[in-house]
Parts: sequence; C-alpha cells; structure tokens
Amino acid sequence: MHRRHLLASAGIGLSIAGGCLQSSLPNTGGEDPSTAAAETTIQYDIQQLGVRQGSSLQFDGAVTGQLDVFDSSADVHRTLSFADHDGETPSSRAFVDETNFDTELLVRVTSVWPKRDFLGIRVRELDRTPGTFTGTATAIGDDPTEGDGALAFPAALVRVSVGEDHPESVEFTIVDYRENEKTVEEPISADA
Repeated sequence: MHRRHLLASAGIGLSIAGGCLQSSLPNTGGEDPSTAAAETTIQYDIQQLGVRQGSSLQFDGAVTGQLDVFDSSADVHRTLSFADHDGETPSSRAFVDETNFDTELLVRVTSVWPKRDFLGIRVRELDRTPGTFTGTATAIGDDPTEGDGALAFPAALVRVSVGEDHPESVEFTIVDYRENEKTVEEPISADA
C-alpha cells in the first residue's frame, strides 16, 4: 500500500509539473505564431488542496463541480477554510501568500470523484477573451468503477497571471468522474 501511495504522489507531482510546463506553451492552432503567442500564453500554477472534508450542500449526485474566484488575500482567508481540505495546509497557505493579487487571481475548482487513494484536479485549455478568463478543470483519480462509490470532492487552487488588466469574469468547464461537464462563470469584483 505504501508503494502505491508513493506512485500516486509521484503521479500528482508529474501531472502538476506537466501542467505548468504546458501552461507556458502558446496555443497557435494554425494561426500566425507571432500574434498567437503574444495573445494566448497563459501563465498559471496549481496547488492541490486535497479532498474537501464532510458533505457539502452544493454537491449532490447531479452536481459536477464548483468554482470560486478570489481577488484578494483577505477574500481567500475570509472565504476559504484550509482545514476543510485534507491537503497540506502550510503549502496551501504559502501558495496564497505568494500570490500577487495586483496581477494574479486565485480560482478554487472543486469537482466530484468516488473516494479513492488518489484524487486531484487537472487544469487545461486556459485562454483569455477580452472580458473573460476561461479554462477546463477535470477531476482525476483511481479507477472510478471500483470501490464502494461514496463520493469525494477533490479541489485545487489555480493561480492565474492576468496582468494589470483583470478580466470581468472567470469561466471554467468542470468535468467530473462520469465525464459530465458543467460550465460555471463567476464575476470578478469591480475593485479588483
């Protein structure tokens, strides 16, 4: 069991590193590379919060996920209780403390996956339109068809570099273990 836990932890680390490396690559999609690279490169970092503890009124069998946007350190500490997640609290607090809210936003994404040893959130397809920052967050974990089927709620913080021109909203498509998708949009306060 210890070996399996180490392999799962290594998998999370590689997934996070791969996501960070992927986030620095421009999405050229057949466009002129010189203009596409300048317009679509999104810098981001991910901090896995772990599984959200206890039951949540926002989640039932029909709900795919939840999105929360934080535009200040005070907003994070007022709204987010690190004790509600089973991840490394000191690392999560440091992740928030290292965020420069003048040029960055924090987004908490929570999804649904049957309770397993390995659970997390993978982020991809980050983009920015004139007023909205968009992305896709997918719950990942061990085989969802095995085990007792009790639901768990993996969550992650995504720190996004937005520059001095903050978008008006953040929109994520959240994908759960059944591959159900839900697009959630959250406005950003006007004083951000």
